[in-house]
Amino acid sequence: MKRILVVDDSAFQRNLVTKMVTGAGFEARTAGNGRECLDCLEREGCDLLLLDLNMPEMDGLQVLEYLSDKRIQVPVIVLTADIQESTRKRCMDLGAEAVLNKPPQQAELEQEMQKLL
Repeated sequence: MKRILVVDDSAFQRNLVTKMVTGAGFEARTAGNGRECLDCLEREGCDLLLLDLNMPEMDGLQVLEYLSDKRIQVPVIVLTADIQESTRKRCMDLGAEAVLNKPPQQAELEQEMQKLL
């Protein structure tokens, strides 16, 4: 079973997205910030990363920069409420495969997950 890491500092958003992930037939892991995300990636790995941008300690852009700098190959879908085109472009430039609005729509999220897995 494919493992998806859901990273968001909001417990509500983590739970919402985790239900979508498991409802689509995938295994879900969670992390509350960028540091926890990288620790989990190092310990367990994952097949796909669902990443929030605005988080304490280490935000989503810093996670994307780290993954790029270290050449860590994991597909990333950014989930964000930030609708600025410059933010979306920056995410894509740093290696994100997709940027979806929060809260994500079940069908759109499932389509992107299926495409990347």
